[in-house]
Amino acid sequence: MANEFLDDHEQGERVRNWLRNNFGAVLIGLAGGVALIWGYGKYQDWSVVARDRAGNDYGRYLAAVEKKDADEIKKIGAELRDKYKKSPYAVLTAMSEAERALAEGGKQAEAVASLRWAKDNATSDELKDLTSLRLARALVDSGQLDEALRVVDGIKSTGFGGPAAELRGDILLAQGKAADAKAAYEQSLAQLDAVAARRKFVEMKRDDIGAPAASTTKAGG
Repeated sequence: MANEFLDDHEQGERVRNWLRNNFGAVLIGLAGGVALIWGYGKYQDWSVVARDRAGNDYGRYLAAVEKKDADEIKKIGAELRDKYKKSPYAVLTAMSEAERALAEGGKQAEAVASLRWAKDNATSDELKDLTSLRLARALVDSGQLDEALRVVDGIKSTGFGGPAAELRGDILLAQGKAADAKAAYEQSLAQLDAVAARRKFVEMKRDDIGAPAASTTKAGG
């Protein structure tokens, strides 16, 4: 048991370090979601052999990304999706493909497709909500605000409550619903820690909206 936990922990650290170096703050949160899956045994019904094979393939995938080997990235990514589609490794692969598509620019449709696949195949609530958050952001980037709002409203995990409410505010503001957006930012702030790095940014978004115009109608008048 101890060795199995250590192996999973070491894999989690490898994922965290690689994502930190390649995809930035957003996907560091993704690695945290994967740690939750490992920590709580969300996929213990997955066979040990299949898990080990998928883990090995994912290690190869990471190596291909580090080498910027486009052919290997595509080949191994497809194998992970086909053979281990319900594994966290396949979902992580789809998310990283989406990140690359967005980073390259002009490939929003490709990114959205990868994130839809990741959301549909995530088996834990935490990972499903994380993929939903990324999908909603990609939909916003591609101008699909109504669908983005539906996706973000489906996020239920308390750990993603703050980011989900902030994104909801962004969408509502883009739709011209300033009062609703301000309420969403307030909801986000209520779920963020007092010393959270993101808090100041959300406060700026809320304050930029300003106060609603005061009514000139007097009560009883």
